[in-house]
Amino acid sequence: MQLTGASGIGAWNNMFTPELVCSLHSRLFRESSEEERTLSDGSIIQPGLLRSVTGQNVIVGNHYAPDATVVEVMLQHLQKDTRCQLIAAMAYHHRLTWVHPFPRSPMAMGGVPA
Repeated sequence: MQLTGASGIGAWNNMFTPELVCSLHSRLFRESSEEERTLSDGSIIQPGLLRSVTGQNVIVGNHYAPDATVVEVMLQHLQKDTRCQLIAAMAYHHRLTWVHPFPRSPMAMGGVPA
C-alpha cells in the first residue's frame, strides 16, 4: 500500500480515510505482542479495526471520545476539511486523537511509547 505521493492513499486528500487510518494503526502495532495489546479490562486490541466495527466506546482521562457508532462519519467529515495542508497537518494529530478511532491501548497512538 502506497503511503505517500500525489495520488496514493497517503495523499493529502486521503488523510482521514478509514483505509489510511487503519493501515497506520496496523503498522503501529504490527510487531507488538498480544501482551502489549492487552487493555486493563483484559480485552485485546485488534490492529486496524475501527471502534465502529467493535462498538467499543473510549474514555481517556476526562475525555469521552465520540460514540463508536459515529467514528466513520466523523472521519468522513474530517476528510472533507479543505483547509491548507500545513494547518491540516498540525490539526491532524489533535483531531485524530480526539476521535480516538481505536480502543485505548498501553501504547497510545497519540503518544510516544516509553
